[in-house]
This record gives sequence, structure tokens and C-alpha cells, in this order.
Amino acid sequence: MNSPLIVKMRFKTPTTSNQKLNRNYATYIATRPGTVMNNSKSVLDEFSPDTAAGHAKYASERPGSHGLFGKNQDKLISLTSIQSELSNHKGIVWQYIVSLRSDDAENLGFEKKGDWERFMRATTDQVFKEMGINSSNGKWVAAFHEEAGHPHVHLMMWEKDPKKEEGKLDRKEMRNVRNIFLKHIAKEERQQLNLLKTLSRDNIGETTKILLDKSILSLVGKDEKLPNEVKLDTKQLKYVYKEFKQLAEIIPTKGRLAYGYMPEEVKEELNNFSKWMLQQPQFKTELTHYIESVQKLASYHLKDPQKIEDSTNNALKDLEKRLSNQVLKSVDLYRKSERVEVKQRNVLEFEKALLGSNVPIKSLEKQISEITKSILLDKGLSKDEMIKVFAELKDAGGIEVSIKDFLNANKVDVNSVESKLNDLAALSPYLKNKFNLETPTVSDKNFSLSKMEWEILKRSLDLKSDPPYEVSKKSELLVDKKELTSALSNMILVEKNMRNIVFKQLIIMKEANIDPVEQASVIKKCLGKNKIHYDESHTNWINQQINKIASQQFLAGQNVWSKLENENNLNMKYPFSSTYQFIPNRESAIKVLQEVEMKIDGKIIDSISSSQVHSLSKLNSLAKNVIEHPELKQLLERKGQYDQTKTNLNALNAKWELKNKERVTLNRLTTVLISSGMKDEEVKATLNKWNMNSNSQIPEKNIEDVIKTVSNKNAELQRYGGNVSLTKQEYKYLLSELKMNGVKDVYNYPKESVQISVITDLWKGAFKSLQHEITQSEYEAQRRLRQRLMKEKNNERKNSRGR
Repeated sequence: MNSPLIVKMRFKTPTTSNQKLNRNYATYIATRPGTVMNNSKSVLDEFSPDTAAGHAKYASERPGSHGLFGKNQDKLISLTSIQSELSNHKGIVWQYIVSLRSDDAENLGFEKKGDWERFMRATTDQVFKEMGINSSNGKWVAAFHEEAGHPHVHLMMWEKDPKKEEGKLDRKEMRNVRNIFLKHIAKEERQQLNLLKTLSRDNIGETTKILLDKSILSLVGKDEKLPNEVKLDTKQLKYVYKEFKQLAEIIPTKGRLAYGYMPEEVKEELNNFSKWMLQQPQFKTELTHYIESVQKLASYHLKDPQKIEDSTNNALKDLEKRLSNQVLKSVDLYRKSERVEVKQRNVLEFEKALLGSNVPIKSLEKQISEITKSILLDKGLSKDEMIKVFAELKDAGGIEVSIKDFLNANKVDVNSVESKLNDLAALSPYLKNKFNLETPTVSDKNFSLSKMEWEILKRSLDLKSDPPYEVSKKSELLVDKKELTSALSNMILVEKNMRNIVFKQLIIMKEANIDPVEQASVIKKCLGKNKIHYDESHTNWINQQINKIASQQFLAGQNVWSKLENENNLNMKYPFSSTYQFIPNRESAIKVLQEVEMKIDGKIIDSISSSQVHSLSKLNSLAKNVIEHPELKQLLERKGQYDQTKTNLNALNAKWELKNKERVTLNRLTTVLISSGMKDEEVKATLNKWNMNSNSQIPEKNIEDVIKTVSNKNAELQRYGGNVSLTKQEYKYLLSELKMNGVKDVYNYPKESVQISVITDLWKGAFKSLQHEITQSEYEAQRRLRQRLMKEKNNERKNSRGR
């Protein structure tokens, strides 16, 4: 890793010749040209300068005689004593060189000897520990060399009581020692930059929260004056309105409304919306400030452009997550604004018209029965033969229609008779043999467990196992490759940052699956248009980078693209779309089922809901039937048989393009009645009367299932002050389907203008507050930084005077 900090280490074993070398090395680092000498007064001792011994000690301790310093900042080191000690030391002596480039030293505040002394005193104990030496048994001296372009410290370390026999540090130990120095050397500057970054990031959350409060006030008629400087254009408003409607539909109504608790599908939609919002012109300045602060922070301890980019991408994801949390709250507010009121007087009129409707609703089974009977009549089958075929269909396809109703079914016009005959023959062995048909077997479809189903199963059964799938990210290029390469070749480049930008261009082309030869051609065109001379060395470097990027996982993040757009005239919107694939994993599914079997011991199997059974059935199918718990196994087998018939019937419905009018109509009728405040039993009685009057012949069990589903949904919404309802279009279709002409609307729908105000208030307030708060926070962070630096300088002056 290319870093601003360079650390080198060597050691001397305890031999007579090395003892002499250690003594000479200490003398060298203490007195060589470029050493910053000590300028404090000597500590008084028992020797008089008039004696030979006193003169020698005074010579080694007088101001400016040497530059050694050690652990105790109040005690001056005697060079003579160090020379004597090292000449007789029987253990290993380690020699470190810790250096910075001059520009990095200036940026990091390591220009003076005092800065390096504090640095060494703060880190040496940790270094001793990493080397396996007790700090109380360790001793060290160092000297700072103010060399032009290369300020550095020489550090010598040894044990007072020698115990270590091995001087060499392995690769991990050396890396850890280096990291001790590295983490400390930029610690305070990193804290200040983190302050800038955190304040900028948190402002997005805080100001949006303020805005939400204002939006709530506007909904209840207490709107405060909001700035008009930042406005959504028509296209943005249309997009946001559409997205909010979709998000309101998929966000769960149960549980905590926070990003971390959302299913993956919802998180992906929230992320997409947050990314889009951050890319809008109103966010441009704030987002640029944020990215620059993150990149500046990363550059203190990273020099590899890709690693800096990765660090910036992670910070941007964190920002998007925080913004997504605020979007969640605003969507909740929007969802509340969508609630409808029920006109009770009109509900009575609706109920009366419903009971007077004589339009029958055909179930899927009835539609299949009519088509089947018509096909069999066209093929000349007798009554007994038709009964035999239909009995097989009932058994294999799960059709809940009696033989009597089948025989009484109306004859209808049928298209593609031969094709539909083949479909029926797949479920009827008698029909297949009679006409000698070669047909594929209708089999159960192996549906994989979705992310949403897994999250529900995991929470409901409190599972700790890993998900039964692996997540794979895939990027798709949304524009033509020629259009992309043209935009990249027309970018503005300058000599000083040419290599950094070219590296990013290559990452983009690699992600777009552009041929390596074409990549090199695009770069050369770009260099030529910018009149940047390139020779064989440039060509070799470009080819090296193409090979490097091709062999590693680099992704062109949106922040990379934004920076290139702003600074290098990349004239194109972000052209990639990311999707996630959930790939089933059998081993993980087996572990999940094993955990389930352990959990259900001692529990009543019947308490497991039908949705849980359905999910467990899918897992068991994926795991290739590993369930051994007898009761659970029996439950899944019963469910499997039901699913088989249901799947066969649904496959036939889909192939014949039939619509489940019964289920849709029942759901809409039940929604209207329950939203008016009717109890479940009252709804059931009303629907049974309508079923009988209209001769729809819907099984009572089907009516009960729909009532239960709608009632549960209504109960969930009531926890948030809402209720189930139909859209204007759904209500209109319902009246048309049952020929209930002239019936008034039972709902008082909210005005669209109120819903739009939630969005516009959010937008206006968020951006004005964000611009102001980020400016203020950056000023405050810089003011605190200046105060700290002034305080350090004052302390340094006081210490200098004291010496």
C-alpha cells in the first residue's frame, strides 16, 4: 500500500562488534548534520565543569550538543550514558526509521521536533507490546532529522533486562507496528475531518426531520412560510409522486418503520430513490462538499486511487442509508395523507343495490368447466365419457365443481380447440389414450423462497440461521456502448491528474464489458483531443491498468461518475442499473430446516400458519425433502398435495388466459363493506345473500377466506389510524362488473393537492436548511480546528521557555 508514512526496521544481535555499531549509531543519529538539537538547559549533577569528568558530561548535555530524546520529556538524556549502556548491552537492539514526505508532514502538522517527540512518546509503549516486550522493561531513544523533502525520526529500542532471543518481526507484526504509527500520526486531523463529514451527513437527516414536522403542520392547516428558492420542476415532481405511491404500497405496515428492519426489496427501492435524490441539481453543492471531505480524509492514510474510491463509496452508502430512513418517514406521512373517509349514507345505498344485483360471477373452476364441456362436445364424447374425463380433471387439477354443475354448464365459443385439448390431456389419462396424444406432464413448479418470505419466516419463528440463498449483484448498461465510449473520449483531461482520471475511465469501460483493445483506443483518443503527449511508457501503463482492472473487482460507483461529470466534463448521466439476484442454496436451506425442527419440538403443529407452512414446503423442496419430524413432515405432505392441485389449476388458468373474477370481485365487495364498519359476520351474511340472489354459486369457504384476509389487513391499518379502501378506478370497475348503475361513491377521496404538498414541502425545506446548516457546520469545524492548533502552539512556546 502506497502511504504517506514510511516505516523501516532492522536489528542488531548481541555480539561484540554489534555493541560497538549500536554505540556508533546512537552517536550518529544524535549529532549528524540535519539533526534538530536539544535547546533546553542541562540538569545539574554532582560533577563540576571544572573537572575532566564534569567537562565531558557538560559537553554531552549542553544545549545544542546532541538531539536525543526519550520517554521522560522533563529529563535531558546524557549521550555519554547512552553510549556506555549500548557498548555493554547484552541483548538485541532494534533500529527504526519513521518518515514522511515534506508535503504530508506539513498537512499532518509534523513540521517541528516537538510534534515528533509527542508522537514517539504516544506510540512506543504500544510498539513494545506488539514486539512482545513489557513496556516497563523497554528503553528507547530517538532523534529528529529535519531533512529537506524527507523529515524523519531515528528510533532505537532495547530491553533493560534482555529476554528476547529473536529479533526479526514477521510480516503481520511489522504491519501492526506500522499501523500503530499510522493510526496515531493522523489521529487528530482525522477526528476533525470526521467532524466535517459527520456534520454534513447528519444535516441531511436533521433538516429533513425538521421538514417533516413542517409537512405535518401543513396537513393540519398550520403551514408555516416556506422558502421558494428551491423548487421541484415538473419532471421531478412527477417522478417523486409516482415513487411515493409505489413505496407506500410496498412498505410493511407492521413493525418498526426503520431502514434496518425493511425487507431487501424495500431497501433496494429506498436506495434507488435516495441515490436519485442526491443526484439532483439542488443537492449538487452539498454532495460535492461531502465527497471532498471523505476523499480528503481517506487520502491521509491511503494513496491507492481505487482504495480511496472504495472508502468514498462506503461513506456514500452510509449517507444514502440515512437519507432512506428520512424518506421512509416522509412516505409514512404521504401514506397517511392517502387515507379515505367512508360516506355511511352511500354505503346503505351500495348494500341495497348489491343485494338486488343478479349478475353471476364465474369462478375460475366454472370457466374451466364451460370450456372443457364445450371442447368435449366438439370432439364427440358421450355423457359418460365426459363425466370420466371431468372426474380425472377434478382429482388432478383441484377443480371444486360438482359433476351435476359441469353437465349443466353453458356451451361457449372456444378458440384453439386442439391446443386446449392437449392441455386437458395432460391431466386426464383417459383423454390422452382416447386421442393418442403426446402431451407434457403438468408438474408442480419449484418456486424458490423470496427474500420477503424468508424475512417473515425468520421473524415469526425467531430463526438465527443464515438465509437459504446467496445474493449476487449485477450491473446493466442502459446506453449504447458507442455512446458511452464517445462520451469518455471527449472528456477534459489535464496532465497533473491524467493517470487518476484514466484509471476511472478504464473502470467504467470494464464494467460496461467493452473490449480491452477498444478501451485502449478510447483512452488514446481522449489524450489526443486534450493534446497530451503520450509515448510508449504511457501505452505500457495503460495496458497494465487494463489487465489489473480486468483481474479485480472494481465497480464504477455513482460518486465516481458525479466527480467526473463536475470536473472533467463527462457529458452523460450515470448509465448503469444495478440488480440483485437471490440464488437458492441447498446447504443453507438444510440448516434452516434443522433449526426449525429443533424449535417446534413440544409445540402444537397446528399453530403454524399456512404462510409458514408454504415457506417451509419450498425450503423442504429446495433441500430435497430432509424434514424428519413426523408431524411436521405430515403437515408439509398435506400442503404439498394441495399445492400440486392448486398449481395444476393455476397453470391451466394462465395458459388459457382466464381471470379470477370471483376472487377479485369478492375482495372488492368485502373491502367496501368492512371499511364501512361492518362486523365480519354481517359481511358474511350480506355476501351469502348476494351469492344466492346472483346465482354465482361461490363456495362459502371462499367467501370466508376473503373476509378473513381483508379483515386482518384492515386491523393492521387501523393501528395507524387508517382503513382498507378501493381506489376510484377499482370502485368504478366493481360497479360496472355487477351492473350497479347510478350508485354513488362510498368514499371521500383526499385531494391530490394535499398529497403533493407533502412532497413539495419536503423538498423546499430540506434543501434550504441543508445548504445553510452545512455552511455553518463547516465554519464551526474549521474554527475548532484553528482553536486547537493555536492552543498547541501556545503550549509549545510555554514548554520552550521552561527549558
